[in-house]
Amino acid sequence: FGFARISRCCDFARFDLDKPLSPDLTTEGHQAALSEFLRLGALGKSVKEVAWDWTLESVRLAGTAADVAQQMGEIMDFVGGDGFLINSSNHLRLSRSYLSSIVDELVPELQRRGLTRSGYRHRTLRENLMQF
Repeated sequence: FGFARISRCCDFARFDLDKPLSPDLTTEGHQAALSEFLRLGALGKSVKEVAWDWTLESVRLAGTAADVAQQMGEIMDFVGGDGFLINSSNHLRLSRSYLSSIVDELVPELQRRGLTRSGYRHRTLRENLMQF
């Protein structure tokens, strides 16, 4: 989620979520994400509205879990990478059903295909994240 790319380096607690986003927002993180965030803020939107309207350009995937896993595998073969970022577009809010279909159907299919790990090497979350 692009907002997370910015929020890792910015303290959003200093902003009133219902007031327009400050144009002096900076980050040591993902600059393209910051530019898009500021573009939305320049339209007079509040921090809350910008975060809510935030979208990432991505490949739209549809079908059964097996279909989507196949498409994801083809994309990974073509572009490479070290994992997947799954997000929800504005018209499809994160719901229990959406999350359940990812966790219960898609992830096991990705694991069967060797496209995502099925276990962790290290004891702590930090160590596992630092693996990449």
